[in-house]
Amino acid sequence: MYEDERIEDGTLETQLFSWDGWDGDHECMIFYKPILKVQIGKYPPGTKFDSATILFDKSILQFYDATGEKPLAEYKLNLTVGETISE
Repeated sequence: MYEDERIEDGTLETQLFSWDGWDGDHECMIFYKPILKVQIGKYPPGTKFDSATILFDKSILQFYDATGEKPLAEYKLNLTVGETISE
């Protein structure tokens, strides 16, 4: 299958939530006003946060309120392999 024939599910973050803006680099990304698309921990789809951070170098997802002082919740990100795109 060629690159242009793939059905893209999106990046990791687009599978987890939508957002208004972002900032970051290859080690850490901060997402502003994320809204969950899937259940994460006790938070159902549709839950809104003031910000979310993905620490790629530590595989950690954090959610924050407006104070941004300490995370409301932190989760370890684990990899699972999905369906075959090509072999």
